[in-house]
Amino acid sequence: MMKSTLEIMPNGVGAILKWEATPATRVRVPAVEGTKQGTLVQYTLADNVYFPALTDEQNGTVLIQPLNCVMDTRAISNEDIAKAGGFDALRKAWFKLGVVVDDADSRARAAQAEFVPPTYSEPEVSDSSS
Repeated sequence: MMKSTLEIMPNGVGAILKWEATPATRVRVPAVEGTKQGTLVQYTLADNVYFPALTDEQNGTVLIQPLNCVMDTRAISNEDIAKAGGFDALRKAWFKLGVVVDDADSRARAAQAEFVPPTYSEPEVSDSSS
């Protein structure tokens, strides 16, 4: 029998987390005392990539969603974005983990113009019949 737990998320999570593949991949990470929802915190298991806290700090931890989701970054301050290496660096780091940014944030639209996701191209085949 599968055990499930009910976790009540605080108001405002929907302003950050627009969609997620599963809530099972949410992770509790250490946070500085007083960290508020929307503040970027580092996740050491993802090479110290920054993710927005989905909850306020409680007992030294916050909840984050580091995989397969859609984030709205408008709630994240410019100072936090700069601390994470800039919007483009954050977006590229998240892309590797299946986290995408909706383009409601004007910073996302500006970075979108410069961001080129990796693509696969078919190898060229030479025509040796002629």
